[in-house]
This record gives sequence, C-alpha cells and structure tokens, in this order.
Amino acid sequence: HYHTTLAATQNGPLLSVKGAPEVVLDLCDSERGGAHLSAAGRRRLAEDAARLAQRGLRVIGVAERRFPNLDPLEPSHVTGLEFVGFLAFSDPVRPSAGRAIAGIRRAGVRTVMLTGDHPSTAETIAGELGLLDGGRVVGGGELGTWSDEQLDERVGTVAVFARVTPSQKVRV
Repeated sequence: HYHTTLAATQNGPLLSVKGAPEVVLDLCDSERGGAHLSAAGRRRLAEDAARLAQRGLRVIGVAERRFPNLDPLEPSHVTGLEFVGFLAFSDPVRPSAGRAIAGIRRAGVRTVMLTGDHPSTAETIAGELGLLDGGRVVGGGELGTWSDEQLDERVGTVAVFARVTPSQKVRV
C-alpha cells in the first residue's frame, strides 16, 4: 500500500514514498525537521489521518530520505524515512452514482463497496450513497484472516470492504 521513487535532485538522490498513512508511518523514524518519531507521535499522526478520513477525504502519507546512490531500489531500502505530511483531498461522489445505486436497489440487487480507501473514508462515502443499510465495514486486514467458509458466511452482513488489495477484491 505504498509507492516509492528514487530521483536525482540538486542535493543528491532522494527516496520518496507515498501511500496509506498507517503503512507510511510505520516506515518512518523521524518527522520533518529531524525530530524522532515516537510511538506516541506515530499514534497522534495516525489519529490525524483518521480524522481527515472520517470527513470523507482521501488521505495519503508522504515520507522521504536521502539515499546514497541511484542503484535499483529494493524493499529493504524503504526504511528510516522522515515523515513529511499528509495529502488530503476530496473526491466527491457524482450525483449519478447515487441515482444508479438507488435504481439497482429497486431492481432487487444488493450493492457492496470494495475499495482501497481507508475504512473511515469508505464508510463516509458509502453513507452518502446509501449503501450502509446496517451493514458492516470490514478492513482488508480482517478479511485476510477469514477462511473462504467464513467469507461465505459473513459477506451478506458487509456493506463495505475497505483497504483491500486487488487480490482480495477478486476473492470477494
């Protein structure tokens, strides 16, 4: 749930990461300005991201660090990052989406949302679309612990699968 680039800058190679806030924060050792990022600081930032997501905003964490060279990147290089900040943006629901879902519901079809978005963002958007209808919001982490039998038993109670991977979308 992150994307990494390595670019030549005037100050030397720079490794930049953007992605799910909770994933990016786990890769950071410090905050912008060099202050150590403690567990409490990480929790505070995660809470900030959650508050933004609860407003229906899409939230991306951004971090970076200087890199010694422009050699090919390996996953093991994506550590010791400095947290830069969050990008939060609105991607409003199109009016036609709500009308389409209402028409599908009238036809007797149940709609389930599957998204890579944060659960809070997904829940807010699903609420705007009238998809919640008493159903649960389940994150990809929880879904990953379910057997196929458990998924079959529980899928009827879920309105939104959030922070899911492409392979989890296929599984559902």
